[in-house]
Formats: sequence, C-alpha cells, structure tokens
Amino acid sequence: MTAPSIHLEGLCKVYPGAGTPVTALSDISVSIRNGERVGIIGENGAGKSTLLQIIAGVNDATAGRVDITGKVHAALTVGMGVREEATGRENLYLDGEVQGKTRDQIDAHIQEMIAFAELGEFIDRPMRTYSSGMKARLAFASLVFVDPEILIIDEALSVGDAHFNRKASAIVRRLCDRGKIVIVVSHSMMAIRELCNRCIWLDQGRLRADGNPEEVTAAYREMINAREAADIERKFGVTGRSWSRNGDVGVHDLRLVSGHDALPTVVIQEGAAADLLFTLKGAHPLRSPKIRLWVERNDGLLLLDETLEIKKEELKPDHQSMRLKLGAIDWRPFMYQLHVELLDGEATLAHSAISLKVVENNVIFGGEPVLRRAPLIRGQALP
Repeated sequence: MTAPSIHLEGLCKVYPGAGTPVTALSDISVSIRNGERVGIIGENGAGKSTLLQIIAGVNDATAGRVDITGKVHAALTVGMGVREEATGRENLYLDGEVQGKTRDQIDAHIQEMIAFAELGEFIDRPMRTYSSGMKARLAFASLVFVDPEILIIDEALSVGDAHFNRKASAIVRRLCDRGKIVIVVSHSMMAIRELCNRCIWLDQGRLRADGNPEEVTAAYREMINAREAADIERKFGVTGRSWSRNGDVGVHDLRLVSGHDALPTVVIQEGAAADLLFTLKGAHPLRSPKIRLWVERNDGLLLLDETLEIKKEELKPDHQSMRLKLGAIDWRPFMYQLHVELLDGEATLAHSAISLKVVENNVIFGGEPVLRRAPLIRGQALP
C-alpha cells in the first residue's frame, strides 16, 4: 500500500477583485511525508486557510502543482461545510455520508459522537442556533470514528473551553500515533509544539520558515513581540508620562526593564521577571515620604495598589534613583498602565505612568483568572 504524501511545487493563489487582485499564496513549495505532524502558523491573512483548502480539494490553485497520495479528511474553519438548517445529529449523518460511510456504520458510532460533543438537547436543534464553540465540538465529534490518511484541522483547537480542548487534542494525538499525516493550523503555540514535529510559518502568502516547532514558533513570537513593542513605543513612548505639583518634586524617567537583560521594554513575556526604574527629584525635605504603585488594565480593572514607606534618612537631597522589583509578571496577557506616585503623607506630589503589554507564547483557554498571583513588590534605592 502506498504511503500518504503531499507534494506542493510553486503553488500560487490569486483572488481577482474589483480593484487590485489579492495574492493569497506565492510560490509555495512543500513536501510532507507519512508520519509527519505539521503545524502551520502565521498572522491573519497569511494564507494558512487558503493553503489548507487547496490541499483539501475545496479550492483551486491559480498556478503550481499539487500531488496528494491518500484520503484526505478536513475539519476546516468552524462553520465551513455545515448545513445551518439541519440539526447537529443530521449534520453528523451527512458528514459520515460524505466520508463514504454507510448508514449502518454511522449508526454504530452516532451515540459515541453525540456523547463526545456534549451538546445536550442542542444536538437536535438547527445548527444556526449554535455558537462557534458548539460547532467546533460537532466538527471534532465527527472525527471519533474516522481513519483518514491525511487529517487537516484549521483553527478548531483554538475554539472552546479548556475541558473540550483537552478532549480534541487527545483525538488528534491518537490520529498522530497511527502514523498518518496531520496538518494543524492554530494560534496556540503550545498546541503546535505539543502536537507537531514540524512547523511551517506563512507570512503574507510566502513561506517564511519550515523546521523544528520550538525554533519556528519562538522566531514567530519574537517577530510579533518586536512589532507590538514598536507600536506601543510609537504611541506611548518607552519612559513614563509625568506630572508634578511643582517643579521642586517629581517622578522622572519611569521605565520597565526586563529581568533577563536589564533593557527597557514595553512588552514582557508572562512569567518573566521585571523591575521598575525611576528617579525622584527633591524628595528629602518631605515629612512622610511614600511611593505608591498601582496597576490597572486598559479596560479600567484595578489589579494592584500598594504603598511603600521610605525612610527619610535614606533619601538623597536632590535626585534619587529608585528601583521597584516586581518579580515575575504573572498577569493575564493584556495592555496595562503602571503608575508610580510620590506621596508626602496622604498628599500626592508627583505622578508618572507607562504603558505595558503582557504577552505569552501560549493561548489561554477559558477559566483563567485575570491576576493569577499577586506580585511581591520590593523597593530599593540604587547606589
């Protein structure tokens, strides 16, 4: 029996439009052999779904060669191929028939598929009443008894709660263990690294990288972080935006530095250590000097509000360099505002704020708290 394989050579796809034609894929040449589990990553519009549709046979290439050996089963973007007026149960039967299964073969597995989907009474309701997560459950339920030589999954792993994601991943792993070709598109770098032994990175329709999943996903994440950092720096700057009651006191040069390389940053990896550096001006004559640090998410949610007392004898009479050690940044990926205030007793004398984005390599599925662990804030004067 011939082993399944995929060979693409010089693949191009151009969508004609009213104005300038859109090139979705340009000169893609890839060979995939039996036993390979290939993850495909890239930003929205990179051409990932178009590539999978061509491999699945539901879209045609504009130019290039496509040679596929083996039976293909595709669970493409959620909602594609479903019959909205048919019920979930009816869609399972229709999908089985498309796969070439007999009615008796479908009957033998229908209860197992329904149990896997966990849709309750919705299994007998029209698909138009389903959420995207419910459609993903049904799409994966159809994989319970399929035995494809080439399995294609697009985005479905990124939809649904953590419980369902574990079940879906277990099915993919079982199919991978059978030695068939599996191609997965997901925005979860963790899913790509765990499920795949090869990773392809598409960038604006072109092949950017093809290799080890750890290395390719790390390079992709680094590119995304650098782009986000440049955007935040352009909008908000690297140092803080400051205000003071008068020119005699102030909080200046507020910046976040990475614990990894001590360089200023506005994008930090979730779990990485970081410190806040800033300069106090004219702080000595204060009767009861304090530093207040408060952190809020960009939607207004307050995560942290702490006040640190400063001993007057430890302050220099003019400019004083200060460091607030934040430890590991264990906040959910989002945009944040970090505020530092200089107080004398209860009175605010000066204030500075910076913008920060927390990112992580892995997609968080439902149920994660916004702040998983309160940071340990330590303040110290720099020599």
